[in-house]
Amino acid sequence: MTTTLTNERWLAQWREWHTGREEAVLAPHGIAANTGTTWLSEDPQPIAGLPGEWFIRDGRARNEQLDLALAPGQEHLRDGLLVKVIAPRPGTIAVRVFDPAAPTRVGVSGIDAFAPDPAWVVSGRFEPAEPDSTIAITHFDGVTTDDRLSGTVHVDVAGQHLHLAAWPAPEAGTYEFTFTDTTNGVSTKQ
Repeated sequence: MTTTLTNERWLAQWREWHTGREEAVLAPHGIAANTGTTWLSEDPQPIAGLPGEWFIRDGRARNEQLDLALAPGQEHLRDGLLVKVIAPRPGTIAVRVFDPAAPTRVGVSGIDAFAPDPAWVVSGRFEPAEPDSTIAITHFDGVTTDDRLSGTVHVDVAGQHLHLAAWPAPEAGTYEFTFTDTTNGVSTKQ
């Protein structure tokens, strides 16, 4: 009886998490509304859907026609479009445009997921990293960056001892992990 109640509670928590994830992704300016990321340089260039030309000067994304100078992390809302300035790599910045009417947002009714299985809920041990520790992350476009390492989680899965590198997540006190398995690109999409 206790195991059934525990599994039901866990399943309810998973459903709540999944619903929250869908709401965040499909929000008017959620990641599904992202219509593009444009890497800036000192040479002015147009960005689809936005007036004027964008360029970098003094570490800011600038647009003279709009009289804007946005630092990484800043946002600007114009005609329903949200412009976010990001700096995911040292020495570069990019502009991301989010359009609530983007087909990638309005054409999605939810996020597919495999049925949750409590057998994959495992406990691990967190080992904090030394201060200033980094981890090399190779991104989808082939660029490798050194990101801050929070620590390592040691966990046993299916009789195998694994070490998962963790780095800070946007929500304070939480961590992110990236991993793949043999389903990537086959049963799941990368």
